[in-house]
Amino acid sequence: MEIVELIKLSKEKTFDELLKIVEEEITATPGYQISIWENFVAPVLYRARKHNHLEGNIDKKNVLNQFKSESEFWSPPKEYCISGRCQNEGEDLLYCSTSWETTISEVKPSLGDYISVSIYHARRRPDNPNTFFGSRIVPIGVQYLSQIDRLKHMFIDYDFTGRDPEFYKLDTLLDDIFHADILDTEEEQYIYNLSTAVTRCMMKNLLKGEVEQQMHGMIYSSIARNKTDYNFVLRPIHARATYSLNHVQTFQVIEKTDNTFKLQLLRNGDTIGEKKHPLDFFEMTWHNVHNGDTELISIK
Repeated sequence: MEIVELIKLSKEKTFDELLKIVEEEITATPGYQISIWENFVAPVLYRARKHNHLEGNIDKKNVLNQFKSESEFWSPPKEYCISGRCQNEGEDLLYCSTSWETTISEVKPSLGDYISVSIYHARRRPDNPNTFFGSRIVPIGVQYLSQIDRLKHMFIDYDFTGRDPEFYKLDTLLDDIFHADILDTEEEQYIYNLSTAVTRCMMKNLLKGEVEQQMHGMIYSSIARNKTDYNFVLRPIHARATYSLNHVQTFQVIEKTDNTFKLQLLRNGDTIGEKKHPLDFFEMTWHNVHNGDTELISIK
């Protein structure tokens, strides 16, 4: 099935109907759904969040909700989750990138917006401090991902010549779906139903013998097709168990053109306090930056 036809179906069909169609497409391709990377580690990940005030968000009642806890910089509570590239409304997933520039570009900021960038570091195993916790990751768009230097080691034993042609056809299709630049308009938002259906299929638990394996996340190309960066979507509990948030930087968009925007660093945030449980949240302490550095970023 071609991408144009699938996009048309994503507008005409209910999500459950579309999910069934997508699952049939994926499962009909030998080996694609079980191309899993075990114990994959990305040492540093970034996530951007837009907000309308330097210190937090002003709500509809004109009340400022300050960012006081690191909970603001993980996945939002389910009641605040809106539909997106990988989830329906009410589903919580954590979107990250290996590049802070990419994650800023993908939130599509406007002039004057404030953007806070969270920096996550992979945790080390307490029984072996030289080893990071890893993730069970499902890659899509492997033909593109294999061209990224930092991922080439994942393809050492990958047989690109012996695959069924349908494998590459599906791989190209999914890659096109996930790096499509979708406008934040009602006219195009329905296209997210398609990428969400793919995510639901690829990240479902799989049986390995009699053991059910949970998929921790999915890796896909970013809108920036620079062959250096890539994106993750992670289950939030797994992300918090395997990554730590130590630092947040808040910028403001001070200039914007069709192809670039300029950011100015306004403040830094760090986590403080102690946790009684690994999944508790740290408090945040903030330091304003006067005459902060500016960064010029290409949008595409």
